[in-house]
Amino acid sequence: MTVDLSLTANRCPECGAAELYTRQTHAPGGDKYGSVLDGLGGIFSHPTVNVVICARCGLLRLFADPGALGEVRSHKDWKRIP
Repeated sequence: MTVDLSLTANRCPECGAAELYTRQTHAPGGDKYGSVLDGLGGIFSHPTVNVVICARCGLLRLFADPGALGEVRSHKDWKRIP
């Protein structure tokens, strides 16, 4: 999955720069402290995230892959913010 940058308006929400870069990688963590998407992958599959970074101010945003999103609503460890 790649990030649809039209969803980000191709501008950084922090500084307004049009200097956004993206890449897909595995969810950060995964060591003894767990992953930021802990519990949303299978035993042998790890969720990926699309990272978007602003080259001007350094704002970093993570977008979870659709498979992880499909599990978040029903997973016991993820709580909805009212």
